[in-house]
Amino acid sequence: MVSETNTIPRYDLTGLGLVLRHSLIAYKHLLEHLIIDEIIIDFHEMKIVVNKRDVAGGILAKGVTYEDNGFKKFLKNIKEDSIIIDIGASYGQYALAGAQKAIKGLVIAIEPNPAYYILLLKNIIINNITNIIPLNYAISDTQGEAILHIPNTHGEGATLFKDKLKYKAEPKYSKVINVKIKTTTIDKLLYDLNIPHSHIHIVKIDAEGAEAKILKGMKKVLNESENLVLLMEFCPFMIQASGEDPREVLELLTDNFTHIECIPGGAKIKKKNIDEMLKKITYTNLYCKR
Repeated sequence: MVSETNTIPRYDLTGLGLVLRHSLIAYKHLLEHLIIDEIIIDFHEMKIVVNKRDVAGGILAKGVTYEDNGFKKFLKNIKEDSIIIDIGASYGQYALAGAQKAIKGLVIAIEPNPAYYILLLKNIIINNITNIIPLNYAISDTQGEAILHIPNTHGEGATLFKDKLKYKAEPKYSKVINVKIKTTTIDKLLYDLNIPHSHIHIVKIDAEGAEAKILKGMKKVLNESENLVLLMEFCPFMIQASGEDPREVLELLTDNFTHIECIPGGAKIKKKNIDEMLKKITYTNLYCKR
């Protein structure tokens, strides 16, 4: 399925179509229990399929960019040969736009929710994109298996941690579907793909509480990528739901990045103001640069 062109993996879309058909059959029961209203929209000179019933899909369906401030920073940092990791790729807003700009690079798009992984596959095929590697994993700090908890009304909220679904801003749902999925770490995944950890340029993480565990599982990337850019969802409640400490996350980030900015808003996080910022933040996205 993967071919090599100038050492950068390229996907055979015929093979990807087979993966899509297999996924539709394998997860037929799951799809019957989720409320998904697919719509095709125009996005960055592409056509993409979104679920207009969830938050991101509903915004995109109106012709508005989801997470506009963070998305602009993401695009601004991409070079034509960038290697990008999109963790929690959903149906591919970041991955597709990233692949479009990194024409000599690569996007590794990872989505744990099988229903949204199927949408991601559709969008890659529709747009004939060959520099995205789509993977159906949950990224964490260990390799193995786990249960993914998927709220039936908004699959974008799928999480490894059931207590995360108690978050006060969580959209309403009538039931949760539990699916067994494979887990791995970023460091192990890159080893398996034969991609040097030092070559990673941008990592985007939107993982519904798994952010702390993901960072623990990408130590080689943090240590070896000199020009790493990280965009990451940060919600102390969700991180605590995973059994991790939000303060330790900010300590780790301030140890590894000289610039950490809350978006939107622009507030800066430094080692000396971590406690102050933790009192203020209920939810934000972080833009981190070396």
